[in-house]
Amino acid sequence: MADITELAPDTHAKLSPSGASRWTTCRGSVALGIALNIKDRPSEAAAEGTVGHDIAAKALRFQLMKGRVYDYDQHLDTVVRCDGFDIRVRADLLEAVKGYVDNIMQLHEDGAQVFVEVKLPLEGITGEENATGTGDAVAIIGNELHVEDLKLGRGVLVDVEDNKQLLMYALAAYDVFAMAGEIDKVTMVINQPRAGGRKAITFPVDQLLESRELFTLNAKKAMKLIDYARVSHVSDIGVNVDERIINELNPSEDACRFCKNKPWCPALNILALEAERAVYVNVSNRPEDLASAYSRAVVLKHWVSAVEEETKRQLEDGKHVPGYGLVNGRAGARAWTEPEKVESLLKSLDIPREDIYDSDIKSPTQMEKVLKKNKVIWAQLQDHIIRRPPSQKIASTNASEAELTGFRDLDE
Repeated sequence: MADITELAPDTHAKLSPSGASRWTTCRGSVALGIALNIKDRPSEAAAEGTVGHDIAAKALRFQLMKGRVYDYDQHLDTVVRCDGFDIRVRADLLEAVKGYVDNIMQLHEDGAQVFVEVKLPLEGITGEENATGTGDAVAIIGNELHVEDLKLGRGVLVDVEDNKQLLMYALAAYDVFAMAGEIDKVTMVINQPRAGGRKAITFPVDQLLESRELFTLNAKKAMKLIDYARVSHVSDIGVNVDERIINELNPSEDACRFCKNKPWCPALNILALEAERAVYVNVSNRPEDLASAYSRAVVLKHWVSAVEEETKRQLEDGKHVPGYGLVNGRAGARAWTEPEKVESLLKSLDIPREDIYDSDIKSPTQMEKVLKKNKVIWAQLQDHIIRRPPSQKIASTNASEAELTGFRDLDE
């Protein structure tokens, strides 16, 4: 088994830059999470991103200090434990990280002063005592401030325009670096190698400074609501959340997308009830009504998904959800028991590399298609194949013949 390196968890400000698109428009969201004691739930994708950021910081510091090219291969196929996940470092992650590092090193070669993983004070922006955020890279080129952010996700394209996270970082960086000299221009950059590439926007510093009020006013209200959350009343039937918090909940696609409160959010519950009522009251085929319905749908699809995931998670943890339980879905996909041994075996049998790998070694199902005319080799692989357990799905406890205790298999 490979050695496992462990990354220590990072701490986040309550009014963090990464959550700015939420708390600046839905000012009660942070307070609601505190009142309901909803914890952050790490994901494997986020953990992989953290590992990638750590490698990027190491590579940048090495190249800036030593003046030599960093050896990325030392990380290939190593395992890093992060937020409870064991992340194997693959070639595609290293390729994405290298692209970002090359971009930052180009700034350095062009004469910029580059600062890596900069702790930026946020208290002057949000009023939250001792709060900080981490800028992936900050550079000074003459009178221009560069703020660079690395995104390693594939799913959601991140835009650089009106990016509140980057605006907060840029304001915090300005507060630090403006003392060392005059800054008259700001460039914000999103580096998203796996989706969209590098996107940049440059604007006068006065425009940046005008955005400060957006954060300070909303932060002042959000911090006040956090004070109300700390005295929320807990009873046998749940948490009595202060009405002032509920009144400041404002669901939207951007605010709700990554919000941990979704399954419990009273504003989303109200929106769902309003949508249900609209189906029966507003019988119309007007484009305006379709647009109104769509604006609710894009928010509610996040809510529906979150409610389903939370219900499944609680059932998997053995908690009682009245009226619902778990049953087995379709059988899991086949998988290799020891991928490394399969790789060695296939290579020894002169199977072409492009037939073995996608970004990782191909699955048994994919390899069966490759070897459909070579039954002898396929037979040698059988001892290395297992079938993963079936996925579990939620079902009503009132459903006929649903054996929820024994997890009846469903043939889908």
